[in-house]
Amino acid sequence: MVRPVIAALGGLVLLAGLCVPQTTAAAAPGSSTSPTVTTSPPSPTTVRIKSHHYAARGLDSCNAPTHSQMAAFWHNTRWWWWAIYIGGENRACPNNNLTPRWIHREIRRGWGLQPIWVGPQAPCASQSGLASMAHHRARAYRQGVRVAAHAYKKVKRLEIHTHTPVVYDMEAFDTTKRWCVRAVKAFVRGWSHQLGNRTNALPGYYGSTCASDVSAMWNISPRPYYIWGANYGTGPNTFKMSCVSKNIWPHRLKQYTGGSLVTENGVTLSVDRDCANGPMYSPRRHNLNICT
Repeated sequence: MVRPVIAALGGLVLLAGLCVPQTTAAAAPGSSTSPTVTTSPPSPTTVRIKSHHYAARGLDSCNAPTHSQMAAFWHNTRWWWWAIYIGGENRACPNNNLTPRWIHREIRRGWGLQPIWVGPQAPCASQSGLASMAHHRARAYRQGVRVAAHAYKKVKRLEIHTHTPVVYDMEAFDTTKRWCVRAVKAFVRGWSHQLGNRTNALPGYYGSTCASDVSAMWNISPRPYYIWGANYGTGPNTFKMSCVSKNIWPHRLKQYTGGSLVTENGVTLSVDRDCANGPMYSPRRHNLNICT
């Protein structure tokens, strides 16, 4: 489904792609005749933005794009949400564009957002050079609690409404090492407890559907509210994930293509392609039923 040019936001009617294009990216079609927006974006409280269920296609990228790039990818395209890396010691890109103003402006444009936190990884992570969690389960649990508290503070500093999903990025690890799986489970329990029981946020778990042992996280308590599984070559259907039964994790996102070049309205970005059947930070729902 291609998005109409005009989108409603709360009591406002917005023309998609009204941002003034930057010289580093091509403008969306028709932007030269679009009226200039002179009012500042409303705060999240003003438009009552919080977590809403999405069933729609989205994208994620290492760095948050510029406003003109976001405008090009919004205007008359099939993309409805964008995942953003808000922090963590293992975040690979600086995300200098990511500010409260960026958040407000893109939400006002109509984008749904998926905040990601990239903290310590499994002690048996496949990738070397990453900050890792403790081997000991009790210490890993306490780390999960502390990391969740840091993520929640960043949510508030970015002026994201505290009723938001926040997904933890757990990269691939050796799932045959039981001691390592136990440490990861303990960490995710701490993450889920702190966000799910002590804040308004919804804790999520991202990772390779097989190599990040997504199914195993279903059996912990407390567990994440939703998952975001990376599973390439299996299509956008969120209930078709290798190593994950369709009978668990009713709330799920799927990263079905990684590192591809996508061009919209003359602007090309390297992105991952995603589909959602789960929570999103947004002023409204988008249930297009195209991800199941």
